[in-house]
Amino acid sequence: MIDETNKSRKTVKATIMIALFAATLIIQIFTHFSANRDETPANEHGHVETSSPLIPNLELLDQSEDTDFDTQFLVALQQQETHNPTDGNTNPLEQKLNFNHDPGCHTVASPVVGSRARELALIRQYIREDSRIRDLERAVYVGDLIYLIPVEQKDAADEVAHRLFSDYVTKYAEHGVTEYNAVQWEQSGMPGLISNKCLIMDVDNEWNTWRVQAVVEERHGEHNEKNGLYLPPHVVAFHELMHVEETPKRLSGAFNAQQWNGHELMTSVKTILLLDQVYKEINDIAIDAQVGYDKSIILGSKEIPLGVFANFYRDLESRHRNLAEALVSPESLSFIS
Repeated sequence: MIDETNKSRKTVKATIMIALFAATLIIQIFTHFSANRDETPANEHGHVETSSPLIPNLELLDQSEDTDFDTQFLVALQQQETHNPTDGNTNPLEQKLNFNHDPGCHTVASPVVGSRARELALIRQYIREDSRIRDLERAVYVGDLIYLIPVEQKDAADEVAHRLFSDYVTKYAEHGVTEYNAVQWEQSGMPGLISNKCLIMDVDNEWNTWRVQAVVEERHGEHNEKNGLYLPPHVVAFHELMHVEETPKRLSGAFNAQQWNGHELMTSVKTILLLDQVYKEINDIAIDAQVGYDKSIILGSKEIPLGVFANFYRDLESRHRNLAEALVSPESLSFIS
């Protein structure tokens, strides 16, 4: 889930979050869980040997009619690639407001911000060129799909999900990112309103306090349960951190100006792959075995069993340089047609 706000840093401090969000979220944050509610239930939250990776056509982005997003996305991406703020040339506020001082906050000095921005640019290009990619995003960003683990197995699931998330963030370990500061962990009791979301903050001010913040609900009561099934918080954390990775440094609040613009495709597919992996590990099932979850990805008149979907895209991702390339590959487009 990805949202935006121009409020100051105090809006995310735990001591005043509930009061401020109650007054400002409806107007200033495009809530992840309310997006297109009447069409789709809202979410709660190895390489192919080719000569070169797929590169998004940035000129095409520049010509896009979606000027609220793509023009600013292009500018932010180009600026990011000509300047590396993680080299130490940052102002004190960019360091002070970063994850090592404020968990979950990522300024332009964070190595996490923008690390998947080109992947999102590639997805954006294909969404405009091929409606099947947009349809796939709608099909996977469905709240019911993310509850796969029986509640009686939630402790085992938490252990595996925690390990998977911790292993993933080690790619940023040399910069000080850990599973504890990569996201802000909350016990708000209000996931979707206060937590389980990603916020873009202070998009334009003279103090250079631009940042993205990922806020995730800790396991608390029954907020991660639905119909006897469970959603591990660390899977949600993975999802929200991917949104930080997709965001180019200093991208403006127009980031979430449109629905179905690609932001939930990679995150939602990865969420399904992770949940399938967690389920298999806690039940001692081989990773390439097909599990019958009694849930399907609905693409028009086509239904793809969730277990089949998970195995296909896990294998496809392993044979491409990144998840975006796998999703827009000829094999993927044939699979979802």
